[in-house]
Amino acid sequence: MGGDGTIGFTQTTLRNWAKGGESSLAALGVAKYHVNYSKKKLKWENNLELRYGMNRTDTKGLQKNDDKIEYQSRLGYSAFNRWYYSGDFDFKTQMARGYSDPDHLRPISAFMAPGYVTFSIGLDYKPNADFSLFLSPLTSKTTYVNDTALIDPTNYGLKAGQKKLWEPGFIVKTTFKKDVIENIHYETAGQIFVNYRYPFTKFNFDWEQTLVMKVTRSINTRIMTHLIYDDNTKFPVYDDAGNQIGKKPKWQFQELFTVGFTYQF
Repeated sequence: MGGDGTIGFTQTTLRNWAKGGESSLAALGVAKYHVNYSKKKLKWENNLELRYGMNRTDTKGLQKNDDKIEYQSRLGYSAFNRWYYSGDFDFKTQMARGYSDPDHLRPISAFMAPGYVTFSIGLDYKPNADFSLFLSPLTSKTTYVNDTALIDPTNYGLKAGQKKLWEPGFIVKTTFKKDVIENIHYETAGQIFVNYRYPFTKFNFDWEQTLVMKVTRSINTRIMTHLIYDDNTKFPVYDDAGNQIGKKPKWQFQELFTVGFTYQF
């Protein structure tokens, strides 16, 4: 059992600044916890990650810039040469409502809107505690949008009024973590999901990286990046006159840099 929690801040103050910009204050909280069990040929790994970030500027006021709830559980039984027969469960959603900028009246996301539940059965290659490669030809992915009156389900691949979308497919997951040098730790996790119904046209790609540099025992610097492509997540498309002419998926990218206080156990 173990984990860590971090609260980081970024503050900018501008007065009569010729280069432009505006004053801002940002805060980000990150909590990661794990509970693992291993005995003889059996292993069971559980990971929970919570993230929430807020940003305040003079013109836009208070708005969130990060929001994540993810729980992963994997049960494996030794097969051969550090491969494990494994079952994998993944649940992912967010805590609060999200809004598109600059429209802060109608939310585009909320708790369980969307929410993702994935079940997979396959093989997990785990040569050591720092690396894992999971392959599953039997994967069930379900997307939920519980409140279709508030959130438009067509933004997440569902039909109007539909609250659940089920997709069968193949998934590949990989994780890696390493202490690069003393007081610098790197972690990465990526996955790709291919929909069997549209094997050559639809896929989901998700890749996160985290670099943590310890300043003191209780203060660290954290850099995080997140790259996503999901065929089911649609963004508005506008013509030259500013009129919406449709929706399409796009590559999504996020980068977060914080300096803050951390606690490990």
